[in-house]
Amino acid sequence: MATELDADLVPEALALIEELGIIATFHVDAGSFNDASSVWTPALTDVLRKVSPPQAKESYGVAGDTTTTRTVPVIYVAASGLTFTPKLAMRVTIDGRDYTITDATATYSGELRCVWELRLE
Repeated sequence: MATELDADLVPEALALIEELGIIATFHVDAGSFNDASSVWTPALTDVLRKVSPPQAKESYGVAGDTTTTRTVPVIYVAASGLTFTPKLAMRVTIDGRDYTITDATATYSGELRCVWELRLE
């Protein structure tokens, strides 16, 4: 059940990204699975959506005894009205440059998703 905070923040996040954002193309696999044959039939479709301009954010990794840091681009997309769920390895094109989602984290405003933070490679 949506909360009062959801009612305030979800449309505000959408309006802010719509006003200040840039167009991104999400390459979404809207395929289907046939239970009888156990076969997945891919059906790629492009979804245009405004997102925040890419921002540099530090990313940390650990391999054995070694910790690494590097800077990766991050975008934010409003969850309101989103017709798909951002997933790892999904392709995104911004300003003619192709990226792959390496992390997708939803931020909730209460009970509802408000925005997705998407780390890109």
